[in-house]
Amino acid sequence: MWVSKVTPRRSVEIGESMRQFLGSLGMSTSGGERGSYHALRRQMNALAACRLSIGMQEAGRVVTVDAKPIKRFEAWIQADGLQRSLWPGVIELSEDFFATLTEHAVPLDPRALAALRHSALALDVYTWLAHRLCRVRTPTGTRLSWENLHGQFGQEYRSSRDFKKEFRQALRQVRLVYPDARVAEVIGGLLLQPSHPPMARVAVAMPRLLD
Repeated sequence: MWVSKVTPRRSVEIGESMRQFLGSLGMSTSGGERGSYHALRRQMNALAACRLSIGMQEAGRVVTVDAKPIKRFEAWIQADGLQRSLWPGVIELSEDFFATLTEHAVPLDPRALAALRHSALALDVYTWLAHRLCRVRTPTGTRLSWENLHGQFGQEYRSSRDFKKEFRQALRQVRLVYPDARVAEVIGGLLLQPSHPPMARVAVAMPRLLD
């Protein structure tokens, strides 16, 4: 899930129709059984039903959060995605998942996501660098081997050579939309250096829950 800003509300409005939502992402608004509406509905239903395990390092210790991200999903009861629905599309995040996002999430630039939407690998690399680079603490940076990168991003590539070619191409595209990313190719892999996140993070107070 991309985040353009951190909000104090667990309910996120996503538009009054699927057409509006797809348009905001710069995606095709084609219909049909194999079109964008069908694919979006399938993915949103899967997201609403999934559970996530989120691992992170915090103050020298490893923290794991198991959370169901979506508490309630109400959107777009019309079949074709064209007409205005009876209520705005709303996703309500679960309390645990929202708390994790509020504390650890890094805002992503929706313009960058739109520019990279043609490549799943480029989107993965952009999201990964946005979260990883701002957490590099050592001035000399962090080295990652091609073997580690292949295991994380390229398990579908049979050869390391093919993966490196595709990853380098994706990285070039990511650096165009994330110019503050300080990533250098070194012998055997990449060097990640401390960098600013793609967008400034806005701190908010957690909402007070009513009894």
